[in-house]
Amino acid sequence: MVLWSLLDSETRQQIAYHISQSRSKEEAAVLLRKGKKASKNVTAEVVTDGLGSYNEAIETEFANKNDNGSNQGTLHIVGPLVGKINNNKIERFNESIKGRIKVMGKLNSAKGAETFAKGYQIHYNWIRGHKALNGRTPTQASNKSTEKMNWKKLIEKASEC
Repeated sequence: MVLWSLLDSETRQQIAYHISQSRSKEEAAVLLRKGKKASKNVTAEVVTDGLGSYNEAIETEFANKNDNGSNQGTLHIVGPLVGKINNNKIERFNESIKGRIKVMGKLNSAKGAETFAKGYQIHYNWIRGHKALNGRTPTQASNKSTEKMNWKKLIEKASEC
């Protein structure tokens, strides 16, 4: 199984994830659609690694053709590991996930992978402080909440809804 993830480069918030059996352009497009729906912001650029399936998925999902038929959509940057524009943040995020899965052993089913991914997203966005964000969580950095959470507080808030 493949766990796809999108991060906001400024807040480091995991915007979306997608679990699939392949790394195809169709699966990349599903992730991008989930990200567009979750962020509700205009995406100026998407930084990816060199996976070819991103190219057509980004062209399809973010295309904004003008009257002349030329693309005025989102800029796709294939990020090197060094320099001003890079994909180091998502690579670091992926290493954290790999480390957690290694401790767990493995994910045995699609349902288990979905449960893990959702729980990790909650932990990463709402509970885990980030050194690069001065100890704040991505949710705090995005100004969606000023309160630092723990699992108990999150469960209490969820039960109020």
